[in-house]
Amino acid sequence: MIQTDKLKHFIAGFAICIVGYFLISILAIPVQASLAGMLLAFLAGLLKELYDKFVKKTYFDWFDWAVTNVGGIMGFIGIEIWVCW
Repeated sequence: MIQTDKLKHFIAGFAICIVGYFLISILAIPVQASLAGMLLAFLAGLLKELYDKFVKKTYFDWFDWAVTNVGGIMGFIGIEIWVCW
């Protein structure tokens, strides 16, 4: 069974990618919005883990970051399928 924490990281990565895509599309910034959304998910996951390490004084959980990235990648794939078809 998937740990609840990892599921939250996956959903967060997916949601950040989707929201980032729509915000960048609305602002008409000349970049590939879906790729930018995925990169925002990667960055958000990285910043969250750095916050855990340096502010909360716990540790940088590489698996949490990886699961957040997978959520961002799945969001990217979903956007590309939705936009291209």
